[in-house]
Amino acid sequence: MVKKIIFAFLLFPLFLFSQTFTNSVVEPAGSWNASLTKTITVSGLPILQNGVFELNQVNLHLGDDANTRNYSSYRIVLQKGALVIELVATNGLPNSIIRQIDTKFRYNNVLKRLFEHGGTTQPFHIGYYRSQDDFSAFNGIDPNGDWTITITESSVSSGGKFNKIDLVFGVPLSINSQISTTTYDSCSSPLCVSSNEITIATNDGFTPQVSDMFNGNTTGCSWNAAQNNSSWFRFTATQSSAKITISGISGNIQILGISPGSDNNICTPADNVVITGGCPDDVLNDSYFSPQYLNGSTRNNQLNLSGLVTGQEYYFIVDGTGGAISPFYIEIEGANQSCNCFVDTPVVNTTPASCSSNSISTIFNYDALLNYTFSPLGPTIGVGGVISNMNTGVNYTLIASNGSCSSTSSASFSYFDQLLVQPEPTINSVAASCSSAGSSTISNYDPSNTYVFTPAGPIVGAAGV
Repeated sequence: MVKKIIFAFLLFPLFLFSQTFTNSVVEPAGSWNASLTKTITVSGLPILQNGVFELNQVNLHLGDDANTRNYSSYRIVLQKGALVIELVATNGLPNSIIRQIDTKFRYNNVLKRLFEHGGTTQPFHIGYYRSQDDFSAFNGIDPNGDWTITITESSVSSGGKFNKIDLVFGVPLSINSQISTTTYDSCSSPLCVSSNEITIATNDGFTPQVSDMFNGNTTGCSWNAAQNNSSWFRFTATQSSAKITISGISGNIQILGISPGSDNNICTPADNVVITGGCPDDVLNDSYFSPQYLNGSTRNNQLNLSGLVTGQEYYFIVDGTGGAISPFYIEIEGANQSCNCFVDTPVVNTTPASCSSNSISTIFNYDALLNYTFSPLGPTIGVGGVISNMNTGVNYTLIASNGSCSSTSSASFSYFDQLLVQPEPTINSVAASCSSAGSSTISNYDPSNTYVFTPAGPIVGAAGV
């Protein structure tokens, strides 16, 4: 059994601190029958507590393209000690021939179970699906030690390929439920989504509006040009790319990622532009084995956006085709953590140490009105953003804050002392004689140094000869 432990401060900070434990020992298709149990060993975690530290997510990858199966008779349970929950109940997988199941399970009533989306959604890799039972059943236990996942099947064929199981523990997911409001019914009042929480929203009760639709810039996005019940969302980019997943869809929903154009006004559609990756039918977005998006989709959707400008606001729409309504579970990566303020990520430029000076690190975009926090603690910032009091060879990162929100972490940087000036080589020469050639030796020779001759030609051998 191979155990891989990942300690991750994620770019998407929903898990402000998360740890993932993995069993990736492959069991080939046909190597097991009736039942397969895999062990995941967990260590170094605190007691699981509701609202403090929990099992947040289970990732499971079964199957391969060469050995298809009907997995409908499979039941998958997760166990720690005497506690057992169903990850997938019997008949909880689609009743159809499946190549792969590569799924991220969470527990939220808005999310769909695998069988509710059917076999055409394979490999079930976009967004999130609901486990049969709630992971909160494990709250209160010591998570350290062995967990097991057991897959049972009663089909006439042997078991499918097992690829990997991940258990993801961390600070509980923050949920911003807006499902009972309609305030984001218009382009003039979009709901802000941020990367530090899940947004649960809907388009139920929303009204058709002329401003919901756009000009010819949307051509090619498989948008049906109807004026239906759109819900509006906005986010502030923190990098050049962002990823939006929309899970739990129950109606035929259309999505579209847009920029407000040259006038920076999303409610004036003439110059609005679809963001690169903002069309849900793009190959990178509709990446199911069989395309699922055509003038809308009832499956989990995603937008992989690129070409964004850090600090700029962008928008996306979720619209019901023909008036369809649905809840949706929205997660975004690459967006600001706060909807009401933005702080640039510190950019630290470092001049390397030389023979005449120590290395010098300076915050290129230093703002004296911001507060800066180093990790690890210790360094200080002087006039013009010059950093001092660093320890030699330590990798530091830096976060800026304005008191309301914080930036993402800077790239790491280090300090090194001035390089040692090497002593001048001392040459001892022995003159040529009638019986031997002359020779020269570097009496203070150091094999760790590199010696350069002028003019070029001579070489230095053992002991500096």
